[in-house]
Amino acid sequence: MMLIHGFMSSNAQWDLNVERLGRDHRLILVELPGHGRSCAPEDPDMYGPNALLPALAALSTDLGLDRYWLVGHSLGAAVATRLAMAEPDDVRGVIVTNSRAMFGLSRHSRSISPPVSLAERRELPFHPIHAKRFPESLQETMAQAADHMPAHAIAHMAANAPKWSSADDLSRLAVLALLINGMWEKAFQPHIDVARQEIPDITIVDLAGGHSINIEQPEGFDDAVRCFTQEVDARE
Repeated sequence: MMLIHGFMSSNAQWDLNVERLGRDHRLILVELPGHGRSCAPEDPDMYGPNALLPALAALSTDLGLDRYWLVGHSLGAAVATRLAMAEPDDVRGVIVTNSRAMFGLSRHSRSISPPVSLAERRELPFHPIHAKRFPESLQETMAQAADHMPAHAIAHMAANAPKWSSADDLSRLAVLALLINGMWEKAFQPHIDVARQEIPDITIVDLAGGHSINIEQPEGFDDAVRCFTQEVDARE
């Protein structure tokens, strides 16, 4: 199971989930370019689909993954969806959380200038310092990771965020899909009906929480993932 975090996040995104999800799956925790311990290329194209999708596909091959699950949060959900479309024979199914980028309404801006100071980057609305309902220690860990991102990586990833939209291609998603919806994020709720109408084989689970539902409701999130994957295993 490959897990992909969101923008200005890191593998700490999944700290509250790895113990339970790891009972059923070998977990591969990806860190996107410029995030966490990944390198931060100067070339802006390295943060977009043309470079990142082949890199993730090659990673799955190098690790010997056979029919793996994809899990993505926020921008990572948009990445996971595009990867599932590109590699339908290798991806068993895709599990996503709230992701406006996936539906073509990214809140990231092409015009973000590289934030030079700590204060500038902490003013960005997607910095983890603004998250609500996070455990204090986890929020601090995630905030520190965002604080240490190279400034050019923040700008490059933001500029590429709109390219990850699947708004015009959702009907092409040929793998099983689970959307775990944090119902308290009002801006995301209009996309739920779109998902039901456009994605051929989708299950939707609503949980009381906001944008980062896997952190706000870790047990509920994990239960939804495990139930979904176990049901698929039983059918097959």
